[in-house]
Formats: sequence, C-alpha cells, structure tokens
Amino acid sequence: MTGATPVAPKAPQAPSLGKPEMKRTREGFGHGLVDLGEKRSDVVVLVGDLSGSTNVTFFAEKFPDRFSPRPERSHSSPRTAPSVPAGARIRCA
Repeated sequence: MTGATPVAPKAPQAPSLGKPEMKRTREGFGHGLVDLGEKRSDVVVLVGDLSGSTNVTFFAEKFPDRFSPRPERSHSSPRTAPSVPAGARIRCA
C-alpha cells in the first residue's frame, strides 16, 4: 500500500424530471386523428356540431379533402357514417 486514500466512485446522476407538457384530452384526440391520418390515407372524419370541442379542426387543416362537416347534430353522426361506402374508407364519426 502506498498510503493513498481510495476514492469512492461517483454516484450516477438522476435524470432531470422536468414538468411534462400538459395538454387537454380533447386536444390529444385531435392530434391523434392527425397522426392516424398521416399513417393511413383511408381515414376520413365526419363531424356534426362538435368540431370545436373535439379539436378535429387539426385534422381538417391538414387533410381538408378527408374532412366532412355534417349539417346534422352530433347524435345523428352514427346514422350518417354508414353512407360512406364500407371498405372504401375508415370512418371516424
């Protein structure tokens, strides 16, 4: 032994846990539709009177040719969705 004091190894540093960006659930739904639309060209969105509150406007801005605002109220959307030919598109009503 040479008389030198052994040095303890440094402890690993904990990762920085900054506050994550918080988003509203409805906003996440709108962005999720955009992600789906980017992956699949057969996705269309039919929306009644809820386009603002569900944030499907994100999808409408990116894919205007696959977005269809409907004049009826939201409770009628499930009856309208079958009017899109089955197998031709994936309907998100």
